[in-house]
Amino acid sequence: DGVFSNNEEARLSLMWKNFTCSAGNLTFTHSSESGFFMKTQHAKSIPLGSGNGYVVNVSKTGLYCAAKDALSLKYAFFSLIELIFPLDLGEGSERFMIAGCEIHDASSISKRGVHLCVFPETTPLFLRRFISLAILLKFKYICIEFWGTWRFRAQPDFGWADRQFPKDEFADIVAMAREMGAEIIPMFNHLGHATGSRSYGRHATLDQNPRLATLFEPGGQCFCLSNPNLRDILAGVREELMEICGNGEYFHIGLDEAHDALTCPLCCDTDKNELFLDYVNSLSASVKSHGRRAMMWGDMILPARQFGRDFTAFSPDNGFFTVLDRLDHDIVMMDWQYDVNTTTDIKTTKFFIDQGFETWLCPYIDNENLKVTSIAAGELHSNYMVTTWDSLNDMTLKFAEISERVWNAPDRTPHGTKYSRHNLYVSDFMRKLCPPGCYDNSGVYPREVDVTGTFAINAY
Repeated sequence: DGVFSNNEEARLSLMWKNFTCSAGNLTFTHSSESGFFMKTQHAKSIPLGSGNGYVVNVSKTGLYCAAKDALSLKYAFFSLIELIFPLDLGEGSERFMIAGCEIHDASSISKRGVHLCVFPETTPLFLRRFISLAILLKFKYICIEFWGTWRFRAQPDFGWADRQFPKDEFADIVAMAREMGAEIIPMFNHLGHATGSRSYGRHATLDQNPRLATLFEPGGQCFCLSNPNLRDILAGVREELMEICGNGEYFHIGLDEAHDALTCPLCCDTDKNELFLDYVNSLSASVKSHGRRAMMWGDMILPARQFGRDFTAFSPDNGFFTVLDRLDHDIVMMDWQYDVNTTTDIKTTKFFIDQGFETWLCPYIDNENLKVTSIAAGELHSNYMVTTWDSLNDMTLKFAEISERVWNAPDRTPHGTKYSRHNLYVSDFMRKLCPPGCYDNSGVYPREVDVTGTFAINAY
C-alpha cells in the first residue's frame, strides 16, 4: 500500500519539479514491501537504526530513504531535494546531481512549531511561501492567529470588513500544509489583545461597531468575562477556525498580557481569580469536546515575585497564580520568554513541567534568545514554538539557522555566524517552493529601499 495519499504524492512530485526547474518528473509506484521507505529501482538500502527518525542514502546506484513513520519519510524527502544541484539547465539538456552521501537524522525536540500572525498587510502568497518554507525546514506545527482579518459567522465584526483574508485561499494554504505534513493550530485570543490590532488606537471591532462595547472591558483591550453572550460567541469562533484548519491536536486560546482583565464594575463585583479559573477551565472542556487540547500563554499565571526579575511573569501573589493548582492540567502551557539571552536555565519552563503541564518554550527574534532557549528545550525535553508577531519579514531570512538550532538542540555549537549564508539558502528555497515570477511577488520585503532611501536590511 502507498505510504502517502494521492494528494500527498502530487504535492511531493510538484516540489521535485520545482527544485529541478520544471525538468524533473517524479512518479510513485507502490511496493508490496512493508515499512516507510522510498527508493529508486536499484538503490542500495541502509538500516534505519533505533535512534534515527529517517535515513537517506545517495549512491551511484540510486536514491534510498527510510523512516520510522510517514512524516519522517517526508522529512527524508525534504533533506534529499535540498541537495539537488544543477549541472546543465539548457532546455532539453537538463542534468542534475546529488552528491553521494548517507544521512542518519533525528530531532532532539519532538514537537517543533512556529506561530504566525495574519495582519491586514499579510498577503496570501507571503503566507503560503513562509508556511511552505517552515515545513520544508521540518516544523510540524503552524499556529495561525488572525488579527482583525477574519469575519466570523459568530461575530463578523471581530474582523475588518475591508481587510478580510481570502477564505478560499486560506483553505488552499491549509490543504498544502497538510499535504506537506504539517498541522495548522488555530488560535484566537480569548482574553487580552482583544483589539485585533498591533497598533494602539485601532480596534477591529469597536471602530466598526461601538454597540459591541459590552463584550469588552473599559478601553477594549480585554474581553469581559462577565458578559453573558461572550462564551457562546467565542465557541462559534473556535468551531469555525477548527473547521477551516482541519483535524488536529491543539487549539490556542491565547490569554497573554491581559493586564486590563476583569476591571469593569461587573467583574469587580466577583471573585476575579475564581471567575478566571471557571472561564479557562470551561474553555479547556470545550476544546477537549472537539478532540483537542487547549494551549495558553503562561505569563499571566506565573508568579511575578518568584520569576519576575529575570523572566516574563505577571501574576501578583493574590492573582491568577493562586488558582494554578486547580487549572485543568490537560491545558498546554506556552512559556514565552523573550528577554532570556544569557542562560539556558529557563526556570519558568521547568516550573510548568514540574507542575505537570505539557510545556512549549517560546522564543522571539533575538539571536541569543533563540540560541539559549533551543538549548534549554533540548535539555528540558520540552516542546518549542518560535513566535514571529510583526517581525516575520525580519525573521524569514534567518529561519534556516533557527530551524537548525531547533532540530539539533541541545547542540551548543553555533552553526551560523553574524553574516551567515543561511539567508541565501532561505531565498533559494522560497523561490523554488513558490516561484514568484515577478518583482512584486519576490523577496521578503515589499521594496528594495524605503522612502528615505535606506536599503532594506539583509534584502537578498
